[in-house]
Amino acid sequence: MEQKAQAQINTLPDFTSALALAESRTIVDFIIRDYCGLVEVQNGNSVDLQRISRPIITFEFAKQIQNNVYAEINRITARTDFGEQQLQKIMLIGARAMSEWFGVVGIDNLISPKAWQIAKYLLQPDPDSKYKKDEDNDEYCYKTYWETRYNIYWEYNLPFTSEMLTIIKEDYGLTDESFGQDVILRPIFLAVRTFIEGGLNRSKNHLTLDYEKVIHKETIGQTIDNETTKKEGAMQSIKNGLSKLFGPGNGGNS
Repeated sequence: MEQKAQAQINTLPDFTSALALAESRTIVDFIIRDYCGLVEVQNGNSVDLQRISRPIITFEFAKQIQNNVYAEINRITARTDFGEQQLQKIMLIGARAMSEWFGVVGIDNLISPKAWQIAKYLLQPDPDSKYKKDEDNDEYCYKTYWETRYNIYWEYNLPFTSEMLTIIKEDYGLTDESFGQDVILRPIFLAVRTFIEGGLNRSKNHLTLDYEKVIHKETIGQTIDNETTKKEGAMQSIKNGLSKLFGPGNGGNS
């Protein structure tokens, strides 16, 4: 009696997808760059930074937020056994500590529209800084005011630092500037705490994405027990190959 080909499901572990779900560093990096008004742009084999908007916070404060998030969220390499009550306490204590930190450190690292306008003004070339780029030609270049006045090299597509902000505040009378700092900080705080809560919810007793079980991909194959069926399959493969060689556009019939 002729036997039919039997379909079987092969289940294989998909470690790449499991790690991708657990890894939050790429997402955090993107969020932090966004607060700095920057994006990464592929430039050949390298990656460059490009400014797309005014920075909201200084680079140093953004990095501090980044480090705090990495330390607090639960990742696959550091599993925990937090239960419901433990998570609530951790979130409450963490939110209280971060709110105080935002109020003390964050408020001094917010970049106002006025400060940003001054930063861009200082990017202008200083007419008194003319110099030859190369002694062999007559091409002249100019240093920016950032370089001549403060000995700081900065370009528009580079991160804006806390040192630069302090200079602008002190030299341009913006130390006591008020521009709704609490209103600006509040959504940043809430966004960071929400992200952290999502990370903590990946603990063993609160596993929302179930990292403990490696994701599996299912592939369907055929187990063929009949020689006739095997030959038919081989003939079909040959036909498919000929079709690709002599099909439409390759001299074959349509």
